[in-house]
Amino acid sequence: MQRFTLPHVLVVALAISMSAFADEYSDLERTFSIGDQTVMLDDQMMDQLRGMWRWDANGELVRKSVAIKPSDFRWALDYIALLQMLNYEECGELKLVEVREFDVKNDDEIGAFTGKIGLFDYAWIIDSCGALHIYRVYNEQDTADLSVIPAILSGLD
Repeated sequence: MQRFTLPHVLVVALAISMSAFADEYSDLERTFSIGDQTVMLDDQMMDQLRGMWRWDANGELVRKSVAIKPSDFRWALDYIALLQMLNYEECGELKLVEVREFDVKNDDEIGAFTGKIGLFDYAWIIDSCGALHIYRVYNEQDTADLSVIPAILSGLD
């Protein structure tokens, strides 16, 4: 049996305490494409984005497809919060009010998607301080990618 001396215990304790100071968000979570640029947000900005969301009384998140992993769902919410912050009057509260199939006849995305849909294609309707906005959240066929683009629904904007 190996004996642990005080220096061993201190190194383990230091390693555990240092992990508390590690980055809270992974590089994948904090990386977004805005226009033709890729940006990586710091922890403070990520906290601000995540702090914008308000949930129902049960605190539940809506996921309509098992094809959307929880981490991808969270990333999509972060990206939508970032787009809301950049494109609209600042609103400190966002609420996901509806998730439904994207309706290609009535919903128009901004920057039309020309590929083929893969596992899912949803319209996420967001309440931003009383103003409704819609985002298309989809998977392109033969990829593992999740994409989020603003959309327009007549009567919402």
